[in-house]
Amino acid sequence: MALNRILEAAQSGGFAKPSLYKVETGGENSNISVDQFLIKSASLPAATIGTIEVPYRGRKVRIPGSRTFEPWSITVTYAVRSDNDLRRNFQDWIDKIQSPLANDDDASAWGENWTISLLDPADNTKAIAGSTFTLIGCYPSEIGTVSLDTETTDTLAEFTATIYYSYHTVDGVDSGLA
Repeated sequence: MALNRILEAAQSGGFAKPSLYKVETGGENSNISVDQFLIKSASLPAATIGTIEVPYRGRKVRIPGSRTFEPWSITVTYAVRSDNDLRRNFQDWIDKIQSPLANDDDASAWGENWTISLLDPADNTKAIAGSTFTLIGCYPSEIGTVSLDTETTDTLAEFTATIYYSYHTVDGVDSGLA
């Protein structure tokens, strides 16, 4: 790519910026909604197709195997608004999935669909075409610790959350699921 093409792309807002993104939660089971959700960092989710090696006359022929979807991690700024504690909402969601006080679980409490979108630098109210990922069947598998330190005065408290999901789709891409 010639230098003038790079400059043209930069001037027209043609590069995605990792700081322009939006995460939308399902909210049905987690009681977590976007207006309370302060995500410091996230990522577009990964997917991997495994490889099956078939030996053939001293060689290994590789064929595609099963597709897997890696857990998705986010860093959340710990926010409390009136009686609404964001970390507590994550904890309540995990407790609904499986109670720590009894050996029971609520299978209807776990799956939500969340979306992650890269926003257009030229108009950050719109997602870049093909950059919206919908994670199907989200649930938290881990809520990270909140570090407490009397010498830390110029930062906000935060924690990580690891979200598992069944699969994801990408807008504008036919997933083949019917």
